[in-house]
Amino acid sequence: MFIRIKTNSKTKGFSMAEALVILLLVSIALAVSVPVITSRTPPGVERNVIDCILSNATDIVFDENGDITTYPESGSCYAAYFGCQVDKDNYCNTLKFYADGQGTANQQLTALKILRASCDKGGNTACDYFLTRCIGNETNCSSPDVKYTLRYYLNLLTNIVNTGRAYIQTKGTDYYSWNMTTFVNAVNTECPNCGDKTACAVKGTGECPLPPDPACGAEDIGSIRVSKCNNTYNLVANNVDPGGAGCWEGLNTDCSGTGCSRPVCNWTGAEQACIALNGGVDYGEKGWRLPARDEMQQWRVTYDINSAIIADVKTAMDLCDYSSSYSPYCDYYSGCSGSNGSYCYPYRMWSAEPNGSSYYRYSLHNSNWDGPNSFSTTYAFSARCVRSL
Repeated sequence: MFIRIKTNSKTKGFSMAEALVILLLVSIALAVSVPVITSRTPPGVERNVIDCILSNATDIVFDENGDITTYPESGSCYAAYFGCQVDKDNYCNTLKFYADGQGTANQQLTALKILRASCDKGGNTACDYFLTRCIGNETNCSSPDVKYTLRYYLNLLTNIVNTGRAYIQTKGTDYYSWNMTTFVNAVNTECPNCGDKTACAVKGTGECPLPPDPACGAEDIGSIRVSKCNNTYNLVANNVDPGGAGCWEGLNTDCSGTGCSRPVCNWTGAEQACIALNGGVDYGEKGWRLPARDEMQQWRVTYDINSAIIADVKTAMDLCDYSSSYSPYCDYYSGCSGSNGSYCYPYRMWSAEPNGSSYYRYSLHNSNWDGPNSFSTTYAFSARCVRSL
């Protein structure tokens, strides 16, 4: 005889619906327990790195050029960058995990910032990360922020004291010789020809050869070399476009001698004359260019605005005015057709300022500095090209 035992369904285990609900709750619990950065440090993750990233590494301060000006001397950010610098435990690995984009965009940027600090201080593992990150993907050579990438180091001048820069130059020279495409492209972008950048040292081209002196010679005055004569872009009167480049071989009929025939240029012509002195290549860092106002101030007896120009400087640059105390006679005169008023002013000299609009002029006849914007750029003045020593 069989006896049927009646059981409660609740003692049989979970129903299918109940099991699904439980699985869903477990999944949510697991997801919550492993966020991008957990409040509880999982094995292999350095707590100091996490804390520094959460603080946006505000203890590591940059200037407008992207150079680090302040390194923390204590706290989590000090431990984070120094731990990676000396390759301690998992400091570098934790930073690289977030720098590879495993967290938020802000966490990635902060991790790269800490790695930059480590590399700057001589952390080879951190420096290697920037190298391999660029080699693996060309976008990473300058993204997401150039100052946290290899491009920052390639752009540094070789005379900059930065341990990471020196390491990257040495290691990068090998990579460049091995013709690693993405790395070679990054180097060539920063140094297409030659120069003082680390990229040029990696490439092996080094500094560009110094431009030759003009045929008339040059004189070293202060921190610059100054051409001893006007360098003319062309000697064609610019009647069509007064703002275009123009230079004129002026002739003052009121006097005699070589001092009466001096080439003069409008501002654009003067600028082009200096570029032409470099063989048609834009002057750049060490090439010939128009002098800045601050450089022209070095030629004065004192820094007073009305101070006379130093006598031997005036002689060295073959300058003239129309005062009785200095010869040859170089008054203004008519003869520069197409310039402002068709007059030539050999006793005034062009200068240039970085903003491109505040042009200063030195008037030799009264030792006054004129500007900014006190004269139109279409006037015909003397030009003296200079270059940094």
